[in-house]
Order: sequence, then structure tokens, then C-alpha cells
Amino acid sequence: MVSIYWNTIIQREQTDVKRKHIGLMVGTFFIVAFIAIIVATALIVQKVIKDEQDKESYYAAQYGLNKEDTSQANTPVKFPSQSYTAEPDSPQFKAIQQIRELHAEADFFLLGSKFSNYKQGSDEGWSDILKSELLDPAPYNQIIEAMTEEEDIVKDMNNLLALLDIAVTQYEPDALRFIHRILHDLDLYGYPEQGKAAYDYWGATNAVASSNPMQLEEINAYIAEKQKTE
Repeated sequence: MVSIYWNTIIQREQTDVKRKHIGLMVGTFFIVAFIAIIVATALIVQKVIKDEQDKESYYAAQYGLNKEDTSQANTPVKFPSQSYTAEPDSPQFKAIQQIRELHAEADFFLLGSKFSNYKQGSDEGWSDILKSELLDPAPYNQIIEAMTEEEDIVKDMNNLLALLDIAVTQYEPDALRFIHRILHDLDLYGYPEQGKAAYDYWGATNAVASSNPMQLEEINAYIAEKQKTE
């Protein structure tokens, strides 16, 4: 009887030890998982912050836009009609979506240090962007077809088509720079998406006319000059 009693006690103690061991393992797993979630969240937040910093740095350094320099300050004085933004099934609404997508592509290919990859007068570094929709005339022609009644949008699309041609035939990084500026202004100022912040207005478009037309004039002059050399 004594032997059975002690065996029972030992078995209970062993069971308790196993339970504690399992509990410790489970507890450790949840603690590690919790820490991993915190670390992953922190990394995601850091990446978002870094992306925004890269974007601001790119706009300031690569585009030569210094927010502290008020000598180039300008403000939009005219905007395109916003009636299409309330008609999701219309061709015009889909055209606006295309503008936003093209701007996102421009951000992807040009933000941060990527702009320096594109060599002037040489196809070095251009292989990926040349295959992208950003330098494909098809979406721009589709936007023209949908926006035929919006004369200024058509003018901007024609400027973009001319810049596309200059970029892909002459390997001109400045053409990419101007493409990005036009798409940026059309997306964030011409047809601003609800809840999306607008920043760094250049006045690069006809549709979102500027109080200081210097940038649009520079683009028009650049296109005229480069088309002479073709």
C-alpha cells in the first residue's frame, strides 16, 4: 500500500512538472510571438517613415525644390472639373484612376536614389522603366480619348507623350523628371483623392494652372528644344 501511495504521489508530481513545463513552453511561445509582432510593427513603421523621408529628400534634392526657398513659390489658380470623380462607371473616372496609377509608377521608378540610375544619352539603367506602363503611350492615349472635352487635360497628355518620346529615344533623365512633375500635379492637385495629402506643387500642368507659369513654360521650351534634335 505504501508503495502504491508513493507511486501515486510521484506520478502526480511528474504530471505537475509536465504541466508546468508545457505551460512554460506555451507562455514562452506567446511572449516570443508578442515580441515578434512588436518588432515587426516597429520595422513597418520605420519603413513607412523612411519612405516618406526618401520621398521628401528626393523632391528636394533631385527636383531642386527647396521648401525654404520662397523665390519659386507658386500656387494653383485653376482646377479641372471635379464632376467625373463622382461617376465611378464613367470613362473619365477610369482615366483619373489611370493618372493616379501612372503617378504611383513614377514614384516607384524615380523616388529616392533611383533617379541617378538613368544615364543621359545611354540606355544604361533604363531597361526596367522602358518596359513599364509609365513609358507606354497607350494609357496616355486612352486618357486623351476619355477626356476629349477637357482641353487642358488633353494638352497635358500631349506634353506627356512628347516627353515619353524624348525619354525613350534620347535617354533624357530630365524628360522623366518632367513626366513625374506633370503626373504629380494632376494626381494630387487636379484630382485629389480623399484623405490623401497634397504636397510639392510645381505648376507643371495646363489643367492645374499656376500663379507662376515658369515651370510649365520650362517644360514647353524643353519639349520644343528636344524635338528639334530628333
